[in-house]
Order: sequence, then C-alpha cells, then structure tokens
Amino acid sequence: MSKHVATLMDGHVHERNKLLKLIRWQKDNSDLDTIMQEFERETRIGDNVKALAWGRKHEIESIEQYELTRNVTVMRPGFMKHPLWPDLCGSSIDFIEGDEFACEIKCYYVSENHLRTLRFGMGPEHVHQTQGHMEVAGLEKGKFVSYDPRHPVDEQKIYVQNLKRDLDWSIKFRDLMGEFAHHMEAGSRFEQQMGATKDGIPSMF
Repeated sequence: MSKHVATLMDGHVHERNKLLKLIRWQKDNSDLDTIMQEFERETRIGDNVKALAWGRKHEIESIEQYELTRNVTVMRPGFMKHPLWPDLCGSSIDFIEGDEFACEIKCYYVSENHLRTLRFGMGPEHVHQTQGHMEVAGLEKGKFVSYDPRHPVDEQKIYVQNLKRDLDWSIKFRDLMGEFAHHMEAGSRFEQQMGATKDGIPSMF
C-alpha cells in the first residue's frame, strides 16, 4: 500500500491515472478486506524469497525485543482503514505504543541496511509509509524501528527513531486523496494542467 501512497503523492498524472484504473478494477472485483487477504496470501506464498522470509521470521521477535528493551507493551492492530476513506485507503501498522505512537519496524535481510540506519537514521524511502501510519491512525507521533539480531553489540541490535506527523504531508495527502476519491466516484481522470512540470521538465499535454 505504501507504493500506492508514493504514486499518489509523487507520481505524474499518468501514473495516478494508472493507479485509478487499478483500484477501480479491484473495487469492481473485490473489496478492501479481500484485497488485503489476497495480499497476505501472496506474501505467504513468497516466503521462499530470502529477504521476505527473513523479515517474517524475525517480525515477532523484533517486537518482543522492543517491548523488552523499552519496558512497554504494544498493540498490533494489523491493517487499519482510513476513517475518511475506509473503502479506498488503509495502512498495515506494525504496532501502536500507548495510543500515542504509530510504529513501523524493519528487519533487514542485508545487515548493511541496519548499519546505515544506525549511522544516518531512517531513509527517505520510508517517509510515505511512516507518515501514512500516523495519518490513518490519527496520531501525531510515530516511531521507526530497525532490528538486526546479528549485530555483535546488544545495544545496537535495535534502533528507534521518534517521528512527528508532518502537517504539510497530511494536507497534501488529504487534498490528493479527496481528488482521487472524486475521480473514483465520477469515473473521471486526473488532468495535466498546461505548463505543469515533472522533475523540472515542462509538460504540454
């Protein structure tokens, strides 16, 4: 679902229209719950993929380690629907801490990714996912967690970064999501405005 959010937020007009076409087809042939069930089924089928299998294997362990090291108990809500667009939008939040933090946890198969996170913090590729968690959950705070049980230093096996909801992101998301929902209902398409640009390149159509 985070790829869909990235398309909505950053995609060109034709990419947004492709997403509209995909979601229309899914709504005509299913509903959001069934789509997520199918996604989870495909994920289970794909467990032979090493990175996916590694993440699934250590997901529960990582949350348990988070609870242990932070002396907290968290809630695992699973897939949550957006309160304004429950048939179109949702987010798979890994856990919620104390009705305050919507959290995303990563168990990287490649250790270098965890080491990079320890050094530089959360990468920009996770912004839409983490902001989406906070938006859907209606929370002002979030956390990004990286866990690697292979790290030789116990204190560095787990990395936690506090996040704040980005109001500008939420405003843009709600504006675009409202437009998306309108096009869904009307059967229309996003239109490219004359002179609009993508990556600094003028577009005339």
